[in-house]
Order: sequence, then structure tokens, then C-alpha cells
Amino acid sequence: PSNSTSTSDIITVEINTVTECYCEPVVSDNVDSVTLVASEGAVFNIDYSGWASGYLDQTSTILQTYSGQEFTLYTEYNGGGQTFGVWADWNADGVFGGINNPDERLVLSNGASPQVFTIAIPMGLANGEYRFRVRGAYDEEDEENSIVTQGDDFSCNFQYFGSTIDFTLQIVN
Repeated sequence: PSNSTSTSDIITVEINTVTECYCEPVVSDNVDSVTLVASEGAVFNIDYSGWASGYLDQTSTILQTYSGQEFTLYTEYNGGGQTFGVWADWNADGVFGGINNPDERLVLSNGASPQVFTIAIPMGLANGEYRFRVRGAYDEEDEENSIVTQGDDFSCNFQYFGSTIDFTLQIVN
């Protein structure tokens, strides 16, 4: 019959959404730049070279590793002595490091270019994708040492010179 109806059970669907709210650090002058970020010894390495002025989203570039692995990260900076910081947002909260997440800061180092770091991925991380941030900057206010001293605030704060590049770090078995 054309006027028949049918009834089904009512179901409830929960949708979890994650809103990424990563800051894009600002610099006042683009005369200095991170010019190389490359890895060696990961499952799948990254090899960025170019001129990253200010902020560059390279999250389509995937660094693949596994929980507990160590790999080498090579960095170069055009513009003199600099501070490099490297973070991974292990809890995907849009914030790098800080008092509640000290294991998210992987590197904070000042020196002449190039700088080379051994990155140790913590044990017990869940497989998945994490934001991986590399930042190089020169601190104009400390011209003698060019040291950026703001700790984890350095991942997002204003600097006179430098650049920030975000990649995706993928943890696999």
C-alpha cells in the first residue's frame, strides 16, 4: 500500500572532533631563515631545503619513526648564530611543551649553523600522527649571544628574525 510506514530503533551517534589550534609564530624581518631540516635514521626521513620566511606549513611532509627510536636531525640557518627549538605535540592539544608536557620539547640549543641533534622518541607512544615543529631564530635583544631564552614559549612567540616549519611525525610499529 502507498500509505504504509515503518519504524526503526532510535540510535545516538557521538562525533568527536579535534580542532587544531596551532599558533603561527611571527617574525619582524625575513632576512634570516631556516634553510635545512633533514633527518637520518628514521623509518622514513624528511629532507626540507629552501627559504622558510616566517612560518611554513609542511605538514604534508611526513617523518616516520617508531616509539623508542632515535634519529639524527640536521638543521641549517642563514643569518649567524641562532637558537633552534624542536617540539612534538604528543597529546595533540595544540600547545608545544610547557609545565604539563615537558617531554614535548625535544631540543633547545644555541650555536652556529649547522646544528645536529639526536632526537629520542619516547617509549610507549600510540601509533598515529603528531605535529612536529622546528624553529630557528636570532634574538636581536641579545646580540652578543643571539640566545633565545624563553623555553617552550619560543615555540610560538614573536622573534625579530628566524622561521618556523611544521611537519608531521608519524609513529608506526
